[in-house]
Amino acid sequence: MDKKSRIFQIDNIKCILIFLVVFGHLCEQMPFKSSRFLYLLIYSFHMPAFAFISGYCCKKTTKEILISKYFYPYIVFQTCYIAFAKYILHETIKFQYTTPYWILWYLLALFLWNIVISIFSDTEKILKCILIIGCIIALLVGYIDTVSYYLSLSRILVMFPFFVSGYYLKIRNFQIFKPDERKTNILPKFLTLLCVVLVSCILYLDQHKIQASWAYHSLPYHELQYSIWNRAFFLIISVIFITFLCMFIPNKNMGIITSIGQNTIGIFLLHGFIIRYLTYKNILQTLPLPQLSIILLSIIIILACSSKPAIILLKPLIMLPVKRK
Repeated sequence: MDKKSRIFQIDNIKCILIFLVVFGHLCEQMPFKSSRFLYLLIYSFHMPAFAFISGYCCKKTTKEILISKYFYPYIVFQTCYIAFAKYILHETIKFQYTTPYWILWYLLALFLWNIVISIFSDTEKILKCILIIGCIIALLVGYIDTVSYYLSLSRILVMFPFFVSGYYLKIRNFQIFKPDERKTNILPKFLTLLCVVLVSCILYLDQHKIQASWAYHSLPYHELQYSIWNRAFFLIISVIFITFLCMFIPNKNMGIITSIGQNTIGIFLLHGFIIRYLTYKNILQTLPLPQLSIILLSIIIILACSSKPAIILLKPLIMLPVKRK
């Protein structure tokens, strides 16, 4: 997105989401009072929101560029993460590329989602059909036992509708962003806020009955003993929070927040190494005041991974040079 047409609200939302990614991963390793609820709340919407934003920012391009932009870094970081786990963390793991390592499923998802979008035309009818079929598949795929971690197909299929919906709204020129530049009725904002409070209360009150793994969308229903209705519930929560972010996050340059939002890929790819190593060394479990430590550590990791040295280091690893026709 060029500077003149850049929507700062998207950058600000991405900054919030990447903070939640790091914070959520630390919550797994640094349990504290209310961490279960916060983890459940974060995972109920943060990756679908990222998929939606990615869809809105999607531009049709050649398969060569898609390979360079998404598949190449997937191969590079799949190799790096497995090597790191094998030789540094001393895990029993083999080099393979059909089951994405931990967070890397999202790179493979972006590659496949963009491929699908590039195949079909941008007509309203076609995109609506893709969206409807995608929603049906997202719900029914949980009944197929063979669709799980292999190629991260389950996650990719379940979250695909969010990517398509973001792309569809951009193509149809819906003014979902730039809230500072349009008049917004107070009623939709109030109802959205009310829904956010309501679902947050439900998650808080039922946090011991709900498994956070249900929100991963990685496994078939029977393996985690949940149902199509549980998945539908989480997808609805994602829609509510995405709407909330689009309505309430300001569309203005917010300095370091906006800057971080413009460099989320580096944070996403690098923070895993830091968290895995700190966990391996049992450092996270020994930090005092976990509520405060987890916030400070999240900020430090984000700032380190979005710094200029990190960006320079990452550049040859996240984009294979391709001559544009």
